[in-house]
Amino acid sequence: MAPATGSSGHDTPAAADDGSMDALVRRVEEFQAANQMDVVNRLAVENARLVQSVAACHEALGGAIKLSKLVEQACGALHKALAAYAREDAAADQRWLAFWGIHTDSGLPLAPCPGGWI
Repeated sequence: MAPATGSSGHDTPAAADDGSMDALVRRVEEFQAANQMDVVNRLAVENARLVQSVAACHEALGGAIKLSKLVEQACGALHKALAAYAREDAAADQRWLAFWGIHTDSGLPLAPCPGGWI
């Protein structure tokens, strides 16, 4: 709708209202744009914080995986050491019994006696 002008060429009150409505619409659009920029800035800051948090978690996960592998290796070494100890303990029992002239055919250590002696 075109602004109404009087015979003298001046804007009528209706035209002034249209102009103020346009100004109001522009001000609302500027306000919305400013709010959108604030939201974008806040989201950018939050996104940067989240990126740092994800990087820290990724680093911690890498450390946990490395620690898990070390624990797995340690458990394997303990398992081997325990098996070697069991073999050596059985062999020492056999040698001790042989020293006293006691021989077992099964190769297994004797069951403990109730008194605790061989």
